[in-house]
Amino acid sequence: MIKYIIASGFSTAMLLNLASPALSSEDVAINLNLDSNRNYHTTTNSLGATSLVQLAYQGSLKNQGIPSHGGLVRSVMSGKVNAEILVTAAIAEGRVSPNTLYDKGYLDLVDLRLQSFRNF
Repeated sequence: MIKYIIASGFSTAMLLNLASPALSSEDVAINLNLDSNRNYHTTTNSLGATSLVQLAYQGSLKNQGIPSHGGLVRSVMSGKVNAEILVTAAIAEGRVSPNTLYDKGYLDLVDLRLQSFRNF
Protein backbone atom coordinates (compact mmCIF):
# COMPACT_ATOMS: atom_id res chain seq x y z
CA MET A 1 0.00 0.00 0.00
CA ILE A 2 2.83 2.40 0.89
CA LYS A 3 4.57 1.60 -2.42
CA TYR A 4 1.37 2.41 -4.31
CA ILE A 5 1.02 5.78 -2.58
CA ILE A 6 4.66 6.66 -3.21
CA ALA A 7 4.44 5.55 -6.85
CA SER A 8 1.26 7.52 -7.48
CA GLY A 9 2.75 10.60 -5.80
CA PHE A 10 5.87 10.30 -7.94
CA SER A 11 3.76 9.91 -11.10
CA THR A 12 1.73 12.99 -10.24
CA ALA A 13 4.87 15.01 -9.59
CA MET A 14 6.31 13.93 -12.96
CA LEU A 15 3.13 14.90 -14.82
CA LEU A 16 3.05 18.31 -13.14
CA ASN A 17 6.69 18.82 -13.99
CA LEU A 18 6.02 18.02 -17.66
CA ALA A 19 3.03 20.34 -17.78
CA SER A 20 4.64 23.28 -16.01
CA PRO A 21 6.27 24.90 -19.08
CA ALA A 22 2.90 24.92 -20.83
CA LEU A 23 1.22 26.38 -17.78
CA SER A 24 3.62 29.25 -17.31
CA SER A 25 1.99 32.56 -16.60
CA GLU A 26 1.82 35.22 -19.26
CA ASP A 27 -0.90 37.73 -19.80
CA VAL A 28 0.20 40.37 -22.25
CA ALA A 29 2.58 40.41 -25.19
CA ILE A 30 3.73 43.86 -26.28
CA ASN A 31 5.52 44.65 -29.50
CA LEU A 32 7.00 48.04 -30.44
CA ASN A 33 6.86 48.66 -34.20
CA LEU A 34 8.68 51.40 -36.07
CA ASP A 35 6.83 52.67 -39.15
CA SER A 36 8.37 54.34 -42.23
CA ASN A 37 8.11 57.77 -40.55
CA ARG A 38 10.09 56.50 -37.56
CA ASN A 39 7.05 56.61 -35.27
CA TYR A 40 6.65 53.87 -32.72
CA HIS A 41 3.37 51.99 -32.52
CA THR A 42 2.60 49.56 -29.79
CA THR A 43 0.70 46.39 -30.52
CA THR A 44 -0.74 44.75 -27.43
CA ASN A 45 -2.04 41.22 -27.48
CA SER A 46 -4.10 40.51 -24.43
CA LEU A 47 -3.66 36.81 -25.14
CA GLY A 48 -0.11 35.59 -24.62
CA ALA A 49 1.46 32.87 -26.75
CA THR A 50 1.17 30.21 -24.04
CA SER A 51 -2.47 31.06 -23.45
CA LEU A 52 -3.19 30.88 -27.18
CA VAL A 53 -1.68 27.42 -27.47
CA GLN A 54 -3.56 26.29 -24.34
CA LEU A 55 -6.85 27.53 -25.78
CA ALA A 56 -6.18 25.71 -29.03
CA TYR A 57 -5.30 22.53 -27.14
CA GLN A 58 -8.55 22.82 -25.17
CA GLY A 59 -10.57 23.13 -28.40
CA SER A 60 -11.41 26.83 -28.41
CA LEU A 61 -10.34 27.20 -32.05
CA LYS A 62 -12.21 24.18 -33.43
CA ASN A 63 -14.58 26.48 -35.36
CA GLN A 64 -11.54 27.60 -37.35
CA GLY A 65 -10.44 24.04 -38.14
CA ILE A 66 -7.79 23.74 -35.42
CA PRO A 67 -8.05 20.31 -33.79
CA SER A 68 -7.83 19.92 -30.02
CA HIS A 69 -5.86 17.69 -27.68
CA GLY A 70 -4.10 14.81 -29.43
CA GLY A 71 -5.31 16.03 -32.82
CA LEU A 72 -3.49 19.31 -32.28
CA VAL A 73 -0.33 17.51 -31.21
CA ARG A 74 -0.45 15.29 -34.32
CA SER A 75 -1.16 18.29 -36.56
CA VAL A 76 1.80 20.21 -35.16
CA MET A 77 4.09 17.21 -35.50
CA SER A 78 2.99 16.62 -39.11
CA GLY A 79 3.37 20.30 -40.02
CA LYS A 80 -0.33 20.89 -40.69
CA VAL A 81 -0.56 23.46 -37.87
CA ASN A 82 2.12 26.04 -37.21
CA ALA A 83 2.30 29.42 -35.50
CA GLU A 84 0.95 31.37 -38.50
CA ILE A 85 -2.04 29.05 -38.91
CA LEU A 86 -2.82 29.17 -35.21
CA VAL A 87 -2.55 32.96 -35.05
CA THR A 88 -4.69 33.33 -38.19
CA ALA A 89 -7.37 31.20 -36.53
CA ALA A 90 -7.13 33.30 -33.36
CA ILE A 91 -7.50 36.49 -35.41
CA ALA A 92 -10.62 35.08 -37.09
CA GLU A 93 -12.05 34.33 -33.63
CA GLY A 94 -11.23 37.86 -32.45
CA ARG A 95 -8.84 36.61 -29.77
CA VAL A 96 -5.79 38.58 -30.98
CA SER A 97 -5.39 41.67 -33.14
CA PRO A 98 -4.79 41.29 -36.90
CA ASN A 99 -1.34 42.91 -36.49
CA THR A 100 -0.29 39.87 -34.50
CA LEU A 101 0.29 37.97 -37.72
CA TYR A 102 3.19 40.35 -38.47
CA ASP A 103 4.70 40.23 -34.98
CA LYS A 104 7.71 37.94 -35.41
CA GLY A 105 8.43 37.83 -31.68
CA TYR A 106 4.89 36.67 -30.88
CA LEU A 107 4.94 34.12 -33.72
CA ASP A 108 8.28 32.79 -32.47
CA LEU A 109 6.81 32.36 -28.96
CA VAL A 110 3.75 30.55 -30.33
CA ASP A 111 6.03 28.33 -32.41
CA LEU A 112 8.17 27.59 -29.36
CA ARG A 113 5.07 26.57 -27.38
CA LEU A 114 3.82 24.41 -30.25
CA GLN A 115 7.20 22.72 -30.58
CA SER A 116 6.97 21.68 -26.93
CA PHE A 117 4.36 19.15 -28.13
CA ARG A 118 7.22 17.19 -29.64
CA ASN A 119 8.15 16.22 -26.08
CA PHE A 120 4.88 14.33 -25.59
